[in-house]
Amino acid sequence: MLKLAATRPKSDAEKVNKEQEAIKQKAEQIKAQEAAKQKADQAKAQEAAKQKAEQAKAQEAAKQKAEQAKAHEAAKQKAEQIKAQEAAKQKAEQAKAQEAAKQKAEQAKAQEAAKQKAEQAKVKEAAKSKAAPVPAGGILLPEGREVASTNTGGADAAQLQAILSALQATLSQLSSVLSQPIQVTVDVQNGNIVAAVNAANSQQQRRS
Repeated sequence: MLKLAATRPKSDAEKVNKEQEAIKQKAEQIKAQEAAKQKADQAKAQEAAKQKAEQAKAQEAAKQKAEQAKAHEAAKQKAEQIKAQEAAKQKAEQAKAQEAAKQKAEQAKAQEAAKQKAEQAKVKEAAKSKAAPVPAGGILLPEGREVASTNTGGADAAQLQAILSALQATLSQLSSVLSQPIQVTVDVQNGNIVAAVNAANSQQQRRS
């Protein structure tokens, strides 16, 4: 009986120790699980933060890219505007140069017309001052022979040209006879064309 009583306390102590050990192990397991859970939560939070940072970074990159594209487009439009302005400026300068050339050509044409008009007036004045009165019936040579009729009754330019052609032919025939220059004078008297061949130098030589 004494022997049994002595062994019971030992069994109870072992039981208590086992229970405490079990409780301790369970507590450690719970603690380990909690630590693992916290670690997992931390890892999850870190992953989420990492993803969020990457998203923010991607958004910033996209924003910068959009701004760059916008800046490129603005620069392109500005370059096109400058190009259009330059083209318009060149076109205006070309138009101005063409207008200046046109005005210069018109001025040259007007000057040429004025020059021709002045020369015509000078020729008319010279012909008028050199004209010698001759019989209205024809053209006389120094000997007084009539070679062509000039009474045209208001002849026009074509008739005058025909008369001058006849004079030229006659003078060609006389070139071997007369040694001095022959002067042809054309004038209008009373509506009739009067042309005369003047060989005054030859007449003066014969008179002397």
